[in-house]
Amino acid sequence: MTQPGFGYLQARLQTRYAELPTESDWQRLDGTRSLSGYLEEARGGLLRTWVKGFSGQSNCHDIERGVRGHFADAADALARFAPKPWKPAYA
Repeated sequence: MTQPGFGYLQARLQTRYAELPTESDWQRLDGTRSLSGYLEEARGGLLRTWVKGFSGQSNCHDIERGVRGHFADAADALARFAPKPWKPAYA
């Protein structure tokens, strides 16, 4: 099996970048007054995968642990598409 090249990795990164919230998304979230409200608004937008599993009862440690886990999963998924010579940079 041929290892995907940089072009494929770049396309995957650009797709992930396009999934980031826009300025209007952040402004809408900024208008919420509680954690429950923030999470409810975030679930309706582009942050839904990042806030799944959280509730208004989640504490800061639960949220940080969860977001770090989501980030690690996203980084691992992208690393699988990186060219082999780049492995030392992301391993």
